[in-house]
Amino acid sequence: MGKTSKPKTVVMLGDLHCGHQAGLTPKAWHYGRDKVAKLRKEMWNWYAKEAASIPTPHLVVANGDLIDGRGEANGARELITVEQIEQATMASEALKVWGAKNYAMSYGTPYHSGKKENYEDLIAKDLGCKPKNHLFLEVNGIKFDIKHKVGSSGVPHGRATAINKANVWNAIWADMGQQPRCDVFIRSHVHYHMYSGDSVRLCMTLPALQAAATEYGARQCEGYVDFGFVVFTIHEDGSYDWEPRIRKLKGVNEVTTKY
Repeated sequence: MGKTSKPKTVVMLGDLHCGHQAGLTPKAWHYGRDKVAKLRKEMWNWYAKEAASIPTPHLVVANGDLIDGRGEANGARELITVEQIEQATMASEALKVWGAKNYAMSYGTPYHSGKKENYEDLIAKDLGCKPKNHLFLEVNGIKFDIKHKVGSSGVPHGRATAINKANVWNAIWADMGQQPRCDVFIRSHVHYHMYSGDSVRLCMTLPALQAAATEYGARQCEGYVDFGFVVFTIHEDGSYDWEPRIRKLKGVNEVTTKY
C-alpha cells in the first residue's frame, strides 16, 4: 500500500497589536493588576492553551498589524511600551509559541507597523520569513490570496461586501495574467470574523488578537469584535476544512451604571 500523507495544518491570525494595553501580551509583559491587566492575562492564557492544543502547524500566517506602533493619535496613553523594537520582540515571542515548520507574514498598516520603518521586518527576521504586501500561497494545491487591509461596513449585512470584492479583483488580475487565480481569500484589519463563498471559493476576514478594549473602538465604532484565529486543515487531494477558534472574553463585558 502507498504511503498516506497527513493533512497540512495552516493557522491564520492577525492584528496582535503587541504593545497596546489590549493587545496580545506574552507573560513577560504582564504588568499591573487593574481590569485591563487581568484582561491581558485572560487573552494570553487562552491563546497559549489553544496553540498547545494544535499539533505543530505546517504553516502559520501572521497577517499584519502585529505591533501597535507609537500610539500617536492619543499620545500613547494606551501603550504598555512605546518602543516599537520591544513591541516587535513581544510579537515574535507570541508567534513562536506555535513552533511552526513555516511562517509567512504580510505587512500591516503604516500607522501601526511604521510609517518610515517596517518594524515588522524585525519579527520576520526572527521567524525566518520575509513579509510581503500581498501574499499568494499554495498548500496542497489550494491557492490563498492574503492581504492585511480590507474595507469595512457600518451595517451588519454589508460586512461581507469587501471580501467578496477581493475575489472579483483577483479574477480580473488573473485574467490579465498578473496574479494566480485563488481559491481562498484572507483579510484582516477589521477585527471581526466574517465569511462568504460558494462551492468553488471562500472569502473571509480573520478575527483579531486584540480585545475590544480600545479608546478608538469604544468612542467611534459600533460593531462587535471577534478575538481569535482560524485553523485550516488542507488534505492531499486539495479538499480542506476550516475552523474559527474564537473566545468570548469576560474582561470586556460592560456593566450598567445604576442611579
